[in-house]
Amino acid sequence: MSIRKKFFNFINPTEKVIFKRINEYSNYIITSTNDLMKMLDCSNLEISQYKETIRKNEMDGDHLTFELKNEITNGAITPNLMDSFNLLIDKCDDILDRLYYMSREILRYQDFLLTSGQDVKEKTCQYYSKLRNMLNYNLDAQKSIMEMLEQNTIEKMVSLWSRVSRLEEEVDDLKDELLDSLYKEANKLHYLTFLHLAEITHKIDDLLDTSQDIADILINVAITVTS
Repeated sequence: MSIRKKFFNFINPTEKVIFKRINEYSNYIITSTNDLMKMLDCSNLEISQYKETIRKNEMDGDHLTFELKNEITNGAITPNLMDSFNLLIDKCDDILDRLYYMSREILRYQDFLLTSGQDVKEKTCQYYSKLRNMLNYNLDAQKSIMEMLEQNTIEKMVSLWSRVSRLEEEVDDLKDELLDSLYKEANKLHYLTFLHLAEITHKIDDLLDTSQDIADILINVAITVTS
């Protein structure tokens, strides 16, 4: 297999359309990630509006999933690619679901935070700043996935896959550092604060794990059709 083979020359028109439409997920994910970052900014007190935007993106993602699965079922999809396409769509939809879940958790926690003492607010806001940094990696991963869906050659796709893999590893390290720090301060934190921050940290790490899964599927599909 030549890594300079043009990937899109090996898939049929229906498959090309589905690949292009999968990029719609990345647009939803990028918008929702940006809104989640705003919810994690302690200077924003009116955060329910961002949760609603994330909710709309999640619902639009569900609608897109329904449409694409119908296209896969009724369209001229190569049989050995059907499972990969379905898994790819499910993984993209999973990210939108997780973003919406986190937005609800952050909004719920805000009610507690607004009635808490200054020490709780300061600890939470310090940690939120680190979580926003982690979400930047999710933005970079989604942009790389968008580029993977637009590239013509395996060579370029492999380069972008490597970037997503590197981002996933870096976020995994950040997650461990943040959780280590959180556990060291556990005795000084309200239990709701500890549980909330630990859960959001794990969920952001899950975003990058799923982005890695998506990049893996894209590479496997590209290699399969060009072999």
